Amino acid sequence: EMYGIVLYDLFTEWLSADGVSDKSADAAWNLMKNLPNTSKKEVVEYFYSDNSGELIQAAEHLGWPHGTSTPGRPSTNGLAERMVRKVKEGTRAALAPTGLSADFWPYALRHYVMSHNFIGRGRGSPSPWTLRFKRKIPQKLQLLPFGARVGYKPVPVTGRRTDVWDVATLEGIFLGWHM
Repeated sequence: EMYGIVLYDLFTEWLSADGVSDKSADAAWNLMKNLPNTSKKEVVEYFYSDNSGELIQAAEHLGWPHGTSTPGRPSTNGLAERMVRKVKEGTRAALAPTGLSADFWPYALRHYVMSHNFIGRGRGSPSPWTLRFKRKIPQKLQLLPFGARVGYKPVPVTGRRTDVWDVATLEGIFLGWHM
């Protein structure tokens, strides 16, 4: 992936971001379509962006009411720019201590935004997860740092017999959660 898209829900403070290979409306649409929780009948009441053609096109395709910032007036796009900066800084902070190459930035990006959604601002405030799904984070969920060494149980290979003495877990690195 070469580019990143960052989405922010003002009400819940939910962050959504992903790496994309191009700046196309299709790439934006693939991320944007998953922002509202359609099973809970969530609706995007208003979508605000810079004048990026791919975001405008994707919002139109999704039927979202859409406004844009004023070209040449950065103050009209301050919140969006702040969220992009926050995600860039968080992604760098997640990736830096791991020793992994910069090629892992899309994984660090997704890890950072999910960590934000699980924790939020802290200090007794409900997390973006709690605000969005109206329930607490699953207790079995472990909050692990990006790149942490973990043991995992591999998926069995069909047709391969396992020996009773085979090691049950393998070592790996934690890249994020599968939700």
